[in-house]
Amino acid sequence: MTKDKAQAALTIAQASTITGISIYTLRYYDKIGLLSFVERDTKGIRTFKPMDLLTLQIIQCLKDTGMPLNEIKRYLTLVDNGMDSVQERRHIFQERKEAVEREIKQLQAALDTIDEKIRYYDAVIEEGTLDTWQEEWAAKLSKLMKDHTERLAE
Repeated sequence: MTKDKAQAALTIAQASTITGISIYTLRYYDKIGLLSFVERDTKGIRTFKPMDLLTLQIIQCLKDTGMPLNEIKRYLTLVDNGMDSVQERRHIFQERKEAVEREIKQLQAALDTIDEKIRYYDAVIEEGTLDTWQEEWAAKLSKLMKDHTERLAE
């Protein structure tokens, strides 16, 4: 290994610290073949190049979106295919984007409900009664039932 290569090489501990991915997880990823791009030195120790950190960042991003490891592995195989797979890789990221947007929408709805309950409990505390917002809850229930009925009619 040349001096320049040795200086650029990172240990698994350094890669873990920089990426925030545990050493255990990196070893597991390597075991299942997800890190085929990671080289080993003459002693068999994994050495990460700086560019490998960007690939690890992509792996973590895809994992954070709920993509299964076998699909991430397939994506990395497509990367190895170069220009021949650019369209397919773009499609994968488009699908991930749409999945994340759906999840954000669901989480935003959950957050809105939580905020509403906090406002309700603040009002209960301030007014000293659980009868607060009865009309508002009745209207919400009516809308919920109407929406349900409309979905059934579709």
